[in-house]
This record gives sequence, structure tokens and C-alpha cells, in this order.
Amino acid sequence: MHVLEVKNVSKRFRLGSGSIKHMLLDRQASIKRDFWALKDVSFTVERGTALGIVGHNGSGKSTILKLLTRIMNPTSGEIHTRGRIAALIEVGAGFHTDLTGRENVYLNGSIMGLSRHEIRKKFDAIVDFAGMEKFIDTPVKRYSSGMYTRLGFSIAAHIDPDILLVDEVLAVGDTQFQQKCIRKMMEFIGQGGTLIFVSHYMDQMAQVCKQCVWLDHGQLLYQGETQEAVDRYLELVVQREKEELEGLQNVQPEDREIIETERLRLATANRSRLIDATLLDADGKPQTSFRAAEPMRVRIQYHLAERTDNPVVSCEIVRNDGLVMFGTNTYDHRLQLGNHPLDGEVAFEVPYLCLNEGSYSIRLKLYLNATDDNWSYYPEDIIEDAAKFRVSANEIAYGCAYMSARWEASFPQPPAAMAAAREMNR
Repeated sequence: MHVLEVKNVSKRFRLGSGSIKHMLLDRQASIKRDFWALKDVSFTVERGTALGIVGHNGSGKSTILKLLTRIMNPTSGEIHTRGRIAALIEVGAGFHTDLTGRENVYLNGSIMGLSRHEIRKKFDAIVDFAGMEKFIDTPVKRYSSGMYTRLGFSIAAHIDPDILLVDEVLAVGDTQFQQKCIRKMMEFIGQGGTLIFVSHYMDQMAQVCKQCVWLDHGQLLYQGETQEAVDRYLELVVQREKEELEGLQNVQPEDREIIETERLRLATANRSRLIDATLLDADGKPQTSFRAAEPMRVRIQYHLAERTDNPVVSCEIVRNDGLVMFGTNTYDHRLQLGNHPLDGEVAFEVPYLCLNEGSYSIRLKLYLNATDDNWSYYPEDIIEDAAKFRVSANEIAYGCAYMSARWEASFPQPPAAMAAAREMNR
């Protein structure tokens, strides 16, 4: 049975000032500023299934979720849903910032139609899953984005929805909590719930969803098996990156520098953010493949919108299954960045890469002001998969860490032989 049906749905946004004066003076210009976030999209979802949605930023993924939750209405087409819908589609959405976490649990539950008695029965499970016992009576305006995500997901997952919508906000949470959410979503599906899941993590998508929708520039290019959708999507991503690179190579060197400078300026304007990470080998050359026990250097670029007392850059090495192998930051190593230029670069070096053979990625975090005990709860920016690399080892071993091992054997003499040897030495 279809619990969700999207029929020929399109969504138009009007770009520009949108003022009445502008519309009256220049109607033709107003028409030219129409932007279609979705164009004639249709798909259905069965009860007890998980549907993934993939696509580049701006492809229409978040728009379709907002239409499903009735936050917005479609410009044309129809959407039919059956049952209660719970959603986690924006960090902090649905929270009243002046209320405590406890009060927001009751507020969100009431909005979803639960009685106070029903919320009270579920309250301990919600708080326990989120791991928010210490902060549940703190006003949520003091929460970090990760804390918002923890509590928001826990509320959405515990109010017994028929349809659960989860956007890529899970990327804000730590890896352990992400895996906890994945298990909860799979449990939800196993109990007959219906999940709509948006993520840039293709491994997560394949783990949770058997079916997938691929959106590109507002159009549905494919609906079917998840692996097929992911393969087609990634193939297009690689092709577009190749075309962009080839186009840049055809530009004169002096123009290329101007283009890159402008691209960087636009990317970093008006907010503090991380830019990228580059992995270097012992010779200082960019590298994506390393051997265990060799050096590795991580070079990180960042931009600060304004001067701040104690900005902090942190870096984590994450295995492809989500396990954090190592983490370090400039604060713990007493590297002061407050007096440095707003556009800065930091680096840390691992002289002996103790990782076993496998695939890994770099996770970056930027904090603006490490002045209190809870500064690590409030990242200003996070880049998942800032760089990816593979490690190969000289020796066959298992486990997380690589340690150069050496075996040797000794063969003690039998007691009779030892007694005979002692007798001969007398």
C-alpha cells in the first residue's frame, strides 16, 4: 500500500527582491527570475520501506522534504500521505530557543498530537537515546548544533510516526551517534515504519535504503535500486568535475589565478568556515595513498569572517565504517590562531602512520572561541570527507592500528637433556 504518493510535483521560487514596487515596475524581469526547484517529479513509497534521495546541493532534495511536511505547498501537482509524519530536516527546526530541552520535548510532542501523558511515558527514552541527561533543563539556545540534532532526532524517532523524514543534518552529529541513528532507523523500518532519508554519505544510504530517488536540477533522473542510483549519481559527479577541470586548464595561467581567487572569495564571504584539507607525503607532495609507518602531513585552510580571541581547528581521521581512529586540535597543542590573518593555514604531521590497511577520510571542525569548558560542543563549521586516502601495510595484520611486529621462536631443551648438559659442565 502506498503511504506516500508524489504526482507531477513542481515548485517555483521567485528570485530577486520580491517587492510590490519591483513587480509593478518590471514584470518581465520578475518572470525571468523564476527558479524551478522541482520540475514534474513523481514517485511513490510503500509502507515499511526506506527511500533514499541523492543529488548535488541545490538538486531539490530539501525542497521535496519541505513539501512532504507541508512547510511549503507545491506550485503544481499533488502530494498524498497517510499517517503521522515526523521530520528532522533542519538543525534546530521546531525548537523554541528560550525553552529548555525538557520543555521542547513536550512542545514538539504536543505539536505531533501526543497527549502530555503519552509524552511523559516516552520522555526518559527520548532523553536517554539523545544522551542529554546533563543538559535537558538547559535552554536550547545554549545548545550546539550537535546537541540540537541529538534531541531533535530522538524526539522524531520516539513519537511513533508512520513516516519519518531525515535530512543530511545527521552529518552534524558525532560518528558514534550517527551509527546509533542508523540502527534506530533500521529498527523503525523493521517495525513497519516508512523512512525518507537524504544523505551525502553513500555508504549510509546503501546500508539503510533498498530504493532510491536521484534528483538533478529539480528533475527526477532515476528511481530504483539504491546501488544503481548511487553509481549513476557518482558517475555524473566525476564527469562534471572532469569537465570543470578541463575547462579551467584551457584558461590562461593569469586568468586561472583570478578565477580561483574569486571562487575562493565567494566561497568564504561573510562567514567563518573551513575551506579544504590537503594530504602530503614525506616529500611534501599531495598524496592519497600512504604506507603504514610512513609520515603523513595534513594541511588545512580556513577563513574567519572577523577577528576572534581563540579560534580552534580540529582534525579527525575516520575509517570508512565511521570509527574515529584519531583526533587532534590546535587548542590542545597550544597553537594560538587569534593573532593570525583571517585567511589562514595550519598543518599537523604524523611522523609514523599507525593505521592498518584500509580506507580513511579526514573530518575537519572549526570553533570560533575556545573560552569555556563546553567550547567543543559548538563547532562553527564541519567538513566531512575533507580528504580521502588509503593505507597499505607491509605485513598482513588485523585490527585498527598498525604496529611493526617481529616474531621469533625458542626451543627449550627437555629436562633430561638439560640435566645431562649440567653434568658435562661439572
